[in-house]
Amino acid sequence: MAPLVGCGGCWRGASPSDPALSRCRRWLSEKGRLIGDLTVSKLDDGSYLLLGAGTMQGQHMRWFDAHKTPAVSVENLSDGWSGLMLAGPNARRILAEVTHGDVSNDAFPFLSVRRMELEAATDAIVLRVSFSGELGYEIYTPAMYQAGLFDALLRAGADLGLVPAGSRALASLRIEKAFKSWGLDLAPDYTVMETGMDRFVDWKRSGFIGEEAARGHRAQGAAERFVTLSVEADDADCSGGEPVFRDDVYVGYVTSGAYGYATNESLALGYLKSHAVGIGAGFQVEINGKRRAASVSDGPRYDPQGVRMRT
Repeated sequence: MAPLVGCGGCWRGASPSDPALSRCRRWLSEKGRLIGDLTVSKLDDGSYLLLGAGTMQGQHMRWFDAHKTPAVSVENLSDGWSGLMLAGPNARRILAEVTHGDVSNDAFPFLSVRRMELEAATDAIVLRVSFSGELGYEIYTPAMYQAGLFDALLRAGADLGLVPAGSRALASLRIEKAFKSWGLDLAPDYTVMETGMDRFVDWKRSGFIGEEAARGHRAQGAAERFVTLSVEADDADCSGGEPVFRDDVYVGYVTSGAYGYATNESLALGYLKSHAVGIGAGFQVEINGKRRAASVSDGPRYDPQGVRMRT
């Protein structure tokens, strides 16, 4: 995740009113297509922390250069700051071991943000967010603190089962939750209608960037729809790019896939032609030249109400 800080004001579509809260914001180009899926946190009355895909930071900075007002300044902190994600059922207990601050659910609820002093990191911004579907935190600090904080967290979690986890483990967790990843499931080619993110758009509002095109996409309806697929994959899971068929007719493609260890099934995320979408069986995904039966799910396969990451 690439951090950006905006100071001295606010910009269209990105100003949470509560300084203790973070919010997800979908940014549109003038063509009404996605150019960002960012987390925006209000740090105080005059500054915000924005977190987005590192691969998009150049385009995001160009967006700011084109649209920010003179009252707003934006600084890209990616070269000087780094982040760690702490997730799992014991995440709160581990975080409590490295700070004197109150991290209880009442004091630090889901989608909160805090400036905190942590062991080995006197300047940290901690967000109560989750890309794993579990109780989780993202911790951002100046890069010089990262190694010491990493070691402190490992010590605090040594008796609680804490281990380093890689991107494939995270992929398994986020795909069980149907969480989209930028560059795989999301890209500037897609509209909010196709990604299912239209429910986050306040269509009663006017004047946002890309509005005319976005309303046109809404009126036309989505040609494709984002779905979760449960695949009878046997010994081979989807990895992305696999074609999807229904009744031997090509109807879509996989954008990412993994085995879901919590749900004990092979899962895939992808896009299907809208007319072909139907809950239940009848689909096939071609993996390594062999077509495997698949079914479309209505919502996340794991903890669909999001209870675990909110408690």
